[in-house]
Amino acid sequence: MKIFFLTIIIILAYNLDFKAQIISDSLKQQIISDLDSTDYFIRWSALNQISDYNLFETIPKIESIFWNQEPFLQVQCLKNLFQFNSPNFHSFALAFIDSSDNYSYEDSQLKALDLKVMVTRYLFQLDDYSSTNCVIQILERDRNKPYQNSYAVDLLPKIIISVPQYADSARYALLRIVINDSTNEKQRYRCLRYLNELYGEEVNQIYLQVFLSDADRALRYSALKYLFKENYSELNIVLNNRLFLENEKTLRYEIAKVLLDSFGGPADYSNVKKYLLIEPDPLIKNVVNQNLKMFKPVTIDSTLSVDILIHRNIQLLDTIFNYNWLGDLNFSNELKNILTTAKTNLQNGDSLACRVQVKAFQDLVDNVYKDSLNTDQRFVTIEGWKFLYWNAQYILDRLPKL
Repeated sequence: MKIFFLTIIIILAYNLDFKAQIISDSLKQQIISDLDSTDYFIRWSALNQISDYNLFETIPKIESIFWNQEPFLQVQCLKNLFQFNSPNFHSFALAFIDSSDNYSYEDSQLKALDLKVMVTRYLFQLDDYSSTNCVIQILERDRNKPYQNSYAVDLLPKIIISVPQYADSARYALLRIVINDSTNEKQRYRCLRYLNELYGEEVNQIYLQVFLSDADRALRYSALKYLFKENYSELNIVLNNRLFLENEKTLRYEIAKVLLDSFGGPADYSNVKKYLLIEPDPLIKNVVNQNLKMFKPVTIDSTLSVDILIHRNIQLLDTIFNYNWLGDLNFSNELKNILTTAKTNLQNGDSLACRVQVKAFQDLVDNVYKDSLNTDQRFVTIEGWKFLYWNAQYILDRLPKL
């Protein structure tokens, strides 16, 4: 098997360089000769073939014909010079940017500014940011168009990082593209990603605005992902409220899933159960119902001490009781007393005795939940059992075994 994969890799590597190896001298000379053609498309094809065949020896020829070409072909020449690491690329590129406004572009869809940006992306790779203003200008020119210049969009992060005097303008351009719902959806998605990579939680309000208000489902999903990634402090509240207002069914499912899998508190579980009663889509309803059946509380932060975990479980008993997932106040107090004893044992340095008490707590919860024939006032519902049993288990996992 290893030999097979090695063979495939060798074949692929050979094919990548095959064109450069098989070109004949006659074809090479024909390509070079085509650079002097009076036909625009023949010269354009020749420049592309030079790039494809990696004919770096044509550098002097390309440089000699450069100023006789139409503006777009000059850009193609610069592309080749950059590809071949011509020592004269930089001076040709700057000269082109300075002179490109002098040409007529009446019959061309691409104007001088478009071509300047195409060359600017090469200059940026040489850490030359002298033509940064072209990037800002073209995005301002096309701000009301559905599709922004893709080269300019992709240069914005570099401007923010490396060109302080234009950083605010570049940031504004990213924000404008994201918020403008008439802009191409893929570009909006890309700009939202750039904002997250560059600013993180600083633009949480933008993620929130997109998530709550935008019409594009995929973009809203991305915004939700970034809110979660950046630990937005109000996200739990936002999602619990949004669950009942959301019109997009796949986002309703995603919100319910995040509430159960990522937050997973009693309030989240209870809210998802209430929402499920009014979920109109049968498939979503079935899937969320299965998630509720399979639910286990979120695993506890390993940096928290066992002492804190026990204290939180004591507080959890009040929450479970208030939701009526645990019956009888005396039973609740009995469970609290067991955990209080466990906490005292731990504080006295007896972790084994602590484990015995936590295990007794877990067994009592489990037995009362399973004892459906019990005639007293004590009861534990499936919801209460999930939280009390598994949170006790998370504590036991942190204590030494007997």
